[in-house]
Amino acid sequence: MKEKLELLEANAYFFRMFGVELSDFSTGALARFGENDRAMYDEIIRKKISAREDIGFEFKTTHKISDNTMWLRVDAHFIEEKDGVPYYLAA
Repeated sequence: MKEKLELLEANAYFFRMFGVELSDFSTGALARFGENDRAMYDEIIRKKISAREDIGFEFKTTHKISDNTMWLRVDAHFIEEKDGVPYYLAA
């Protein structure tokens, strides 16, 4: 699986929480992850996706405007596969 992990949509609260817009994720869903942790999370997430397993993890990021550090928990549940592409619902 070589494609980028993509954020397809999110509610307004999600964007306010990070101080971002959907376009800030144009390089992929891991764009707001810390540079040092990005490769590790990418590998973990891709293994889970390949197995169509649910995903859960915590990560550190910063608010884009205030630069405040925050820790977040993400839980993503596999919901379906369309044309070989897995889709997850994350909270």
